Amino acid sequence: MTTELQTLHEATVGPDEIDHLGHMNVRFYAEKALRASRALTRQLGLSADRCSEDGTVLELGDTFTRHYREQMKGAQLVVRGGVLDVRADGLRLYHELSNPARGERAATFVHHFRLRDLESREPRPLPEMVAVEAARRQVEWPAHGRPRTVDLGREPRALSLQEARDRGLAMREVRELREDECPDAGFFPAIRYPELIWGGIPLPSQKGWAPLQSLPDGRTFGWAILEARGMLRRLPRAGTRIQSFGVEVEVGRKTSYRHSWVFDVDRGDILCMSSTVDIAFDIEGRRSIEIPAESRARLEARCQPDLL
Repeated sequence: MTTELQTLHEATVGPDEIDHLGHMNVRFYAEKALRASRALTRQLGLSADRCSEDGTVLELGDTFTRHYREQMKGAQLVVRGGVLDVRADGLRLYHELSNPARGERAATFVHHFRLRDLESREPRPLPEMVAVEAARRQVEWPAHGRPRTVDLGREPRALSLQEARDRGLAMREVRELREDECPDAGFFPAIRYPELIWGGIPLPSQKGWAPLQSLPDGRTFGWAILEARGMLRRLPRAGTRIQSFGVEVEVGRKTSYRHSWVFDVDRGDILCMSSTVDIAFDIEGRRSIEIPAESRARLEARCQPDLL
């Protein structure tokens, strides 16, 4: 049964949510969508308390975000959503973040939640009543909410740890996850797994990068995210030694497309991956621009299109 999207969360963009580009940071787009997902899963009978009683946990294993319009301080935002589909071990949810006062869509999201055993993190089947209610709330996936560049039907190539090192893709030093970073029964929190990619100490080759750069005419540009997908394969525990790797796989006129991987360096397997499409953004003009020549040369020099 197909239903209309329902209002799940409302919020105002606060001053602490504004980043170096002068608009709401992508982290807060994600946070608002996650609040909507939690509201919907509670309605379906999968609240945090209910899962805890059953010895289970809802794990956010795959996410996709598409950004449309930047949002500024004070904007009144609404998240509407519903169930995309029901799977044996979980659900896919769809959300739209909008600014009703301006009549504009800010972002869309797809969240794939998997039901796991709390201790082992092995898959658990959805309770029958939850699956029935979720199916009753299914919505259509509109064309405007689907990816333009990121392919949700396939993941980035699963590099071996040695190949990632041989290709010179390392972004961060090897680091060991602390106990205070892993409060969920000793596991790193699933909702924060993108932090595994960007956390830690940058390698020397990464330290010269700046989030804002100057153009020849004195204006400033940075990079804004158009699309992003995160893919969780396995949650690490406290004491796991990890390292993140990343590379551009395609450079367009205004955009760059990048894949990233995080490895358990002792086991040699991939913990999570991401795919991100960024666009060059004129801060003063509040518009996209062609990638400046110097930045383009740097991106093209390290681009590895065979990993696309």
